Amino acid sequence: MMVKRISSLILVGALALLLPWRGGARADGGASLEYKLKAAFIYNFAQFVEWPGDAFGGPSAPFVIGVVGDPSLAQMLEQAVKGKTAGKREIVVKYYAGVDAIQRSHILFVAASERERMGDVVRRAFADSTLTIGDFDGFTAASGMVRFITEDNRLKFEVNLDATNQGHLKFSAQLLKLARMYNK
Repeated sequence: MMVKRISSLILVGALALLLPWRGGARADGGASLEYKLKAAFIYNFAQFVEWPGDAFGGPSAPFVIGVVGDPSLAQMLEQAVKGKTAGKREIVVKYYAGVDAIQRSHILFVAASERERMGDVVRRAFADSTLTIGDFDGFTAASGMVRFITEDNRLKFEVNLDATNQGHLKFSAQLLKLARMYNK
């Protein structure tokens, strides 16, 4: 089972590295390829990051992926994870219109519109062991944990290990092999 998940992550990562995309390019159903790729990466992060036991309210608590400030990505994530699990937990996607609306999440995508409130996001994330993901310049420098980067029309990601350690999260070695490491 683990080999299958590792292969799945590697396949998604390879596709993301090999498949060029343009931010405005539209794929089937009107959904952008960019959002599909980000949704696939976020789902795989749920599979290859370890959260502390107290990050969940109980054995049947769902795995929550939150999105703040980007309803289109939240909709794409709902489609991408429908019927899927993370560590035998049902995955639930929640959209938050702004930082003040954020509730406990295991993964939180932070849109560029919330850049000015990163300090608030980071404080909550470290306290709740929430994996923060963003795609704007300065995200990892502001203690965000994972930043999507577009390079040569390819989607890649950068990891801030200092921030993930502060949030008590552990990345699998397989996931880190695909990442670029953020260095201050």
